[in-house]
Amino acid sequence: MKGIKNIETFVLAGGKSSRMGQDKGLMLFRDKPMISHILEKINLLHLPLKIIANNNDYKQFGYETVKDIIKDKGPMGGLFTAFHNTKADFVFLFACDMPFISVEAVQKIIAETDDDDVTVASVQNKINPLFAIYKTTLCDNISKRMASNKLKMLEFIESVKYKKVEMYDLTARNAALLMNINSIDDLINSTK
Repeated sequence: MKGIKNIETFVLAGGKSSRMGQDKGLMLFRDKPMISHILEKINLLHLPLKIIANNNDYKQFGYETVKDIIKDKGPMGGLFTAFHNTKADFVFLFACDMPFISVEAVQKIIAETDDDDVTVASVQNKINPLFAIYKTTLCDNISKRMASNKLKMLEFIESVKYKKVEMYDLTARNAALLMNINSIDDLINSTK
């Protein structure tokens, strides 16, 4: 991690959960709220952490919870909110519905972070914008994209200087590592 002064993590829990039908970060997964699996991993690494959620129920986890500055802008709105709630040089963005993330995966992406605008996890060339580290100097870029309703995270990442961190070695041991649990079916299948 050459040249990085600091990094702060943000877990996005402000989504509509339209496919799940309820707030998925608070849904029970293996006997505890789904988001708690991610919070525990981040906590093991002693990284500063905030939750981005519009639901006050997330305050129960004991971390600072911030609401979206501009609602209904999806993950890009969450990233914008993160940028406005940190003094760090980099923001590590997590989705609340990825309970299989490992400490090793978090350490790997942090170790690969250098001076790129975005350092993003990849499995066989498919990148995951919600397991990625963003340079806070991207705030103006994000602001302009949101103003013109260009909200696709993949397009945004591909428009800046980014580095893919291949996670294939880790997914070979844990195929679900970067899996998002987006629906009741996903939830049922992942607990089998």
